[in-house]
Amino acid sequence: MRLTNTVDKLVQRANASLLIGTSSWKEQFIEAVTVSSSDEEEEKEPSKMDYFLHIITLFWKIIFAFVPPTELTDEVQFKNSLSKLQKPLY
Repeated sequence: MRLTNTVDKLVQRANASLLIGTSSWKEQFIEAVTVSSSDEEEEKEPSKMDYFLHIITLFWKIIFAFVPPTELTDEVQFKNSLSKLQKPLY
């Protein structure tokens, strides 16, 4: 019962994150360096474990913040595909 509740919460968060996305690199970097609470349903201060995990994963969060935002992804992919069409295939 508890496992299914946990899985349901994870699926809901994954679906919400697909809808939300980010609109700028600035927003991505702010999210990467900001410590957030592991219990997002309640507005409470991050725990010591949240800070510990944030410090451990900070390097990867900053690296992944360089990925183009979701609003720019379509434009970047479009330009990338056009640049590949201009190159000869042989």
